[in-house]
Amino acid sequence: MAADIPAPFLVIGISAALSMVNIFFFPETFPDTTPTELFLLFASVNFGLWGIWQAFIYPTWFSPLRSLPRPKVSFPYLAAKRDFDLLLTQSGWPPSHRLRASPLRKTLG
Repeated sequence: MAADIPAPFLVIGISAALSMVNIFFFPETFPDTTPTELFLLFASVNFGLWGIWQAFIYPTWFSPLRSLPRPKVSFPYLAAKRDFDLLLTQSGWPPSHRLRASPLRKTLG
């Protein structure tokens, strides 16, 4: 069953199959490339498309969790960084009095 095979192995297998199909049935498409170059080309395109699917398309339109409430920002990763920075400043970390009195700060001016 395809669901039990890790996705990177599927991407590599599909890339190998596409390069073999191109070599045997459509050799005029990329006439001056070696099989290795063709495989690397197909693999990079397939991994790029798989990354876009995993990061943007699936979570937005196909995930069963898409209807759960989300942060009210356009890009949630930026909101998480902002909240983490806010947490650090409210907790008092890093201690600013130690940074002001550090010997490294004296030497750097």
